[in-house]
Amino acid sequence: MNLSRGYMKSIEATLDFVLANSFFIISICHTVLLSVMIVLHSPCIDEPATLASGYLNLNGWFDAYRVNPPMLRMIAAIPLMVVYPNLDFVASESEGFFRSEIMLSQQLAQQLGNNYELFIFLGRLCCIPFSLFGMYGLFKWVAEIGSHQQFPVS
Repeated sequence: MNLSRGYMKSIEATLDFVLANSFFIISICHTVLLSVMIVLHSPCIDEPATLASGYLNLNGWFDAYRVNPPMLRMIAAIPLMVVYPNLDFVASESEGFFRSEIMLSQQLAQQLGNNYELFIFLGRLCCIPFSLFGMYGLFKWVAEIGSHQQFPVS
């Protein structure tokens, strides 16, 4: 009998630990999975254009990808700006159906050569904190909703 009580106490202690540290445990798993995905998946069609326009945003030119807020692409372009502070782009303004981002991404790929995928990788790594911040907000929101619940969940 004492053995089963001790076993139950250890299970309860383990569950208490998991529940108390659930956000930390989930965020570690989430970060590991994101890091694996960053390495395994090749750049999507507009990712190089986003990186190039983020680089130009850091240099004060905001015409490329002006349909989206610049903060995320600027943060993703910080490693590129640190290593290559003086890349040369022939930038033109977007007019009508012409979008300058595609031309900028081609220029970026030509100038970076073999380092192209490295900077896509580094830019993706810089964006992981945004995912963790969003996950934390959702975690707190769900915890708040759960604390006001008046009925048992089964």
